[in-house]
Amino acid sequence: SSSVPFLASFLSYLASFSLGLAMIFLVAGLVSKIAPRFQGAANVDSAFRWLAFSSTATYLGGFFLIVPKAAPLSLLLAVYGAAIAWCGITPMLNVGKERRLMFALTTTLAVAAFFGVGILLLWAFGSR
Repeated sequence: SSSVPFLASFLSYLASFSLGLAMIFLVAGLVSKIAPRFQGAANVDSAFRWLAFSSTATYLGGFFLIVPKAAPLSLLLAVYGAAIAWCGITPMLNVGKERRLMFALTTTLAVAAFFGVGILLLWAFGSR
């Protein structure tokens, strides 16, 4: 039977988690640059709070992936995180409700690109 040693598994998880946190800082900078294009505020602190608050549910949901029967809770928390992000666009980033959808789509594409780069980096520099 082939199994991944605990230490290697833990270090891989730690690297993924750390990169995810670093990505939040990078994406906050990007969001603060995107927001003014939608008449929002160019405020890195607000962008960071918005991202951190809305992604917390998703990060917590990741722990449910450890137990296969509890995995659907992970999806539920990811949806909840998306709802928090949607509701927080106007009050936290000052993007008007009429521009919220385009802002959300633009930001989602930017985040997907950032995480795509992060995954490529993990693959390129990860253990082989």
